Amino acid sequence: MICSFKIFIICQKYSIFLENFIPISISYYYNYFQTGQVENLIKNSLNEHSRTQTGQVENLIKNSLNEHSRTQTGQVENLIKNSLNEHSRTQVSRYFSCSISGISLFSLNFDFILN
Repeated sequence: MICSFKIFIICQKYSIFLENFIPISISYYYNYFQTGQVENLIKNSLNEHSRTQTGQVENLIKNSLNEHSRTQTGQVENLIKNSLNEHSRTQVSRYFSCSISGISLFSLNFDFILN
């Protein structure tokens, strides 16, 4: 969901020779990236799929590759979980800028990363 609104204010400027109207624009952008739900679904599906598949493989190959398959499966699942955890944080970013006559005076960019 991306919401944005702009406020335009007309100010009057007096100069020596002529009178100008200078627009002041204030922009505020609120961006919300809803990535937590998607990656929670990916995490759940990976856990269920890998456990089911690991169980079938271990049942078929009990004797020789049991310890090896458990160790390798654990490492792969840990790597997948860690990479998803690092990227699955919900990112909320806010952007605020103000400009006069098309010249940017200042801009503030706030980035919040939440779990």
